[in-house]
Amino acid sequence: MHDIYQGSLFSSDFLSGSIERLEGWRDFDDTAVDALAARLGAIFARFPHNQTPNESQTEDDLIWPILTALGWSASLRQQNLSARGRDDVPDGLLFADDAAKARANQGPEEWRRYAFGLAVVESKRWNRPLDRQSGRRGEETAPSTQMLRYLRRVEDLSTGALRWGILTNGGRWRIYYQGARSVADQYFDLDLAAVLGVPGHDGGLFAVDADARRRWLRVFALIFRREAFLGTASDKRTFHQRALEEGRFYEERVAANLSDLVFGEVFPLIARAIAGAAPDAPLPDVRDAALILLYRLLFILYAEDRDLLPIRDSRYAEYGLRDKVRMDVGRRMDNNDIFSSSAARYWGALDDLSRAIDTGDGAIGLPPYNGGLFDRERTPLLTEVRLSDAVMACVVDALSFERTPEGRRYINYRDMSVQQLGSIYERLLEHELVRDGELLDVRPNVFARKGSGSYYTPDDLVALIVRETIDPLVEQYMDVFRRKVDELATSPKREHVRIDALKYVDPTLKLLELRICDPAMGSGHFLVFLVDYLADRIIATMAETEAMVTWGEYVSPLSTRIEPIRTIIVGNALERGWTFDYEQLDDRHIVRRIVLKRSVYGVDKNKMAVELAKVALWLHTFTVGAPLSFLDHHLRHGDSLFGLWITDGMRKASGLGGPLFLHEPMNRALRAAKPMRTIELLADAEIAEAHESKEVFEEVVEMTEPLNAILCLLHVIDWLKLNAGENRVVLQSFFTGVYGDPLRIAMGQLDPLEKIHDSETTQQEAERLVELLAQAKALIAEEGFFNWQAAFPGVWSNWEGEPRSGGFDAVVGNPPWDRMKLQQVEWFAARRRDIALSQRASDRKRMIGALAASGDSLAGDYAKAEARAETGLRMARSDGQY
Repeated sequence: MHDIYQGSLFSSDFLSGSIERLEGWRDFDDTAVDALAARLGAIFARFPHNQTPNESQTEDDLIWPILTALGWSASLRQQNLSARGRDDVPDGLLFADDAAKARANQGPEEWRRYAFGLAVVESKRWNRPLDRQSGRRGEETAPSTQMLRYLRRVEDLSTGALRWGILTNGGRWRIYYQGARSVADQYFDLDLAAVLGVPGHDGGLFAVDADARRRWLRVFALIFRREAFLGTASDKRTFHQRALEEGRFYEERVAANLSDLVFGEVFPLIARAIAGAAPDAPLPDVRDAALILLYRLLFILYAEDRDLLPIRDSRYAEYGLRDKVRMDVGRRMDNNDIFSSSAARYWGALDDLSRAIDTGDGAIGLPPYNGGLFDRERTPLLTEVRLSDAVMACVVDALSFERTPEGRRYINYRDMSVQQLGSIYERLLEHELVRDGELLDVRPNVFARKGSGSYYTPDDLVALIVRETIDPLVEQYMDVFRRKVDELATSPKREHVRIDALKYVDPTLKLLELRICDPAMGSGHFLVFLVDYLADRIIATMAETEAMVTWGEYVSPLSTRIEPIRTIIVGNALERGWTFDYEQLDDRHIVRRIVLKRSVYGVDKNKMAVELAKVALWLHTFTVGAPLSFLDHHLRHGDSLFGLWITDGMRKASGLGGPLFLHEPMNRALRAAKPMRTIELLADAEIAEAHESKEVFEEVVEMTEPLNAILCLLHVIDWLKLNAGENRVVLQSFFTGVYGDPLRIAMGQLDPLEKIHDSETTQQEAERLVELLAQAKALIAEEGFFNWQAAFPGVWSNWEGEPRSGGFDAVVGNPPWDRMKLQQVEWFAARRRDIALSQRASDRKRMIGALAASGDSLAGDYAKAEARAETGLRMARSDGQY
């Protein structure tokens, strides 16, 4: 495969269209483009690109002449970033003009000069890979990793004045922005050698035609020339700032339009079609099936547009959605064709592709991704229905083409972040399906959203919270490593011994041991940012630690762990005939997978939100050729506010006469920490590892289930105030084993009535116990109590001790801001607007009373919701668990 450009710093919409509207495009006219092409062509003609030029020759004879041709006349080479004399030296520093360079040179300290520059430059030898180790001695660190470290250091030294970096091997030219959402992932990389048609780099079958070369050369000049880093007389914003704003505008506009379509048209259409095809299916099953179908479509559209699925492999193209479904629907819509209401060709294409993604199909280049989203057993309703072409055409059209005055315009999901897509589907969490006579309607349910705790947070706030959470932890580990480096610098021990001692405190490994949780994760908005930011910091830290050791050859131990994962993925792909793109198997993708599997934890009360978070994280950490990471061990369903700790559970059980039976389930759950660690250390680089993760987690669940069941039951006793009167006698008998093993009864494995053979009173008590257990089961299902120690064994230790030890290293997410009180107006706004719109509380009270008097079932729903809110508030205030 050949990509003329890579990265997502600038949107494809901007690069293919709206760039032409910016000031600069017209200024850099055809004459200027031809002159630049001739000048750059002459530079390449003199450069021995068909040989093996080293870094110094590439820099002197190719890179710096190109920079000069782009207007960079003022620069400094090899300026040390460190004030302490260590070698920490980017290859170049670019200035706006000679005056800025002169101001920089007024001070003797090199590191202070960066505050006066516009961009830092890092040059590499011709053809050196930019995103991974080359395998050569002295090239153990990926150049992109080096650049991340330089940009972070430069931003600090210049107090944010310098945030741009240029990385190049002469052929590929890449620009980084330290203010990007993910610096490691959101760069712009252009293959200049292909644009200029350099022999051996002209793309072969994917060669760029003459018109495209001319256009891409203009793009190259506009982005990398000196003027792009400066404002103009009419606009103080730089070309880059305007380009970024254009991209954000496009993303937000398309996301908003798409959100309205999904919310107002697509989801109702899918839900009604599924309900019509399966009229006996319960509405919750219909809703879940409709959501899963949307998630599958989202995954495929995003993955195809980002080349995460092998869309350019002819074997896959015949079965993918882009050409055979999306483009076909768009063409037929433009022609006003009629779509069959009985044929289901599009449904068949989607169903076949979903099966191939789940189980793999080497004949079309697909490995088994098998993350659970496409698992047919998880959503059996989707295997029982067929949606017609008439329905699927409307769905695909809405998700694939933007309506504009000029007609349909292809929506390129390459330009949309998973956070934006998550925000679209989070809106659906506010809605439920209801039947209004014969019509199936999608009804807003503000209370359901509020009860789930899912709220969308602006990107800037998310980034700030994650940054302020992670940075102190990074600096803590860096300080330990820095002190150890200084201590060992004068040690008489052999170098290899000192290097091994450093690896013991290596910050990258310590960062991978972090446990960070979002206790109300929603669609995974915070977790996606967390994976990006932590991975960026780890990659930069790899390079920083290696540069810090001046008395020996230090290579981050993480470097040696990345390469085997890449080797496994490539080896499996080659052996089985799967399509893969080596460019996408870079260090940052693999580090993100490791971070995701080990460090990220999330909980949400809404089951579908948990599934949505998985989709977002899978898309964001997708590694071509490798299965989707197993995430069930760290992304869990439950109400993170309510549950029991072991010590409190034992105390409550003791009050009922039976604490000792808790020791065995507690010890079993404690032993589950070891298999949980096994899961975390599996990279899921091949399908066997993903299967192993799943199997080991089933073992973890089996080991923790008894403890979780009894803790939930103990919590219910407090919620329902059952520990009083005759109920107390029944519960004491239960916990002392009169009716059999309390654990098996709590887990539903034993009926207490089976043990009763004596008096009528005991029989009555057993029947009362059965009633209490039924109440408990219903409340547990409704509230989803979350017992943290049982859910995440290994995070806490000393379970019986006071205070507890262990826990998460950090918690991210929305800070609690709302009152734990049912809001009358919000609740009725989704159900009876006349009650919600009533201005006076007394009028609302009268109208609610009228509902009860008339026997309206809505009165019962409201009473239940109000009681649940009041109970939650009581427990939060009095229980000590909140």
